Amino acid sequence: PIGFLVLWYRRGVESAFHRTAEMGLVFGSGYRGNGYGTEAINWLLDWGFMRAGLHLIGLQAFGYNPDVIRLYKRLGFVEEGREREAIPFERKWWDTVHMGMLEHEWEKLRGLDK
Repeated sequence: PIGFLVLWYRRGVESAFHRTAEMGLVFGSGYRGNGYGTEAINWLLDWGFMRAGLHLIGLQAFGYNPDVIRLYKRLGFVEEGREREAIPFERKWWDTVHMGMLEHEWEKLRGLDK
């Protein structure tokens, strides 16, 4: 495997009722920057909104990885909030960035909006 992509209920089973989920994505260093992340995320978004009937797909990114934050923004995710200095990495504290995409935002990106 070159990495993994996961989608889970954001706040436990009750999230299914509220149609919210959270995604996570990790690729090995040799596979970054080749478009695999873009392809995987777009697949997950399409599946989550079209097949699973989700209303919100969220994620968390870490401030020490600005490349992935730019990728998420380019794909249409919106920053929803931050936990300041929540993650220690390489002797420094970094923010956790909470991002999300709503169903109607995805529809607009795909040209499906009514």
